[in-house]
Amino acid sequence: MINTVKTSFFLLLVIVLSACTDSRKLETIRQAEMLMQEQPDSALRVLQTIDRHSLRGETLARYGLIYSMAQDKSGLDVANDSLLRIAHEYYSQHPGEFYE
Repeated sequence: MINTVKTSFFLLLVIVLSACTDSRKLETIRQAEMLMQEQPDSALRVLQTIDRHSLRGETLARYGLIYSMAQDKSGLDVANDSLLRIAHEYYSQHPGEFYE
């Protein structure tokens, strides 16, 4: 019984910490989005602090879109459009979610 309670508590803790991590990443992406208009180089540096391989769903789509826009505004040649493609596919299937 005690092992079940400990295991349940541990699983709950992992779920809560995972949710906090995703919300922090989304907040970092939002900060980069605000920086992008005036300081696209700084926005890129902020986005590069995020491990994009740990992102999923809407968070990955927003990251891809903002990263691609920051690269373009910085004058960088965007040779690899895979992040932009991810964003396009996601928002094509979920219209209206970007401005929530």
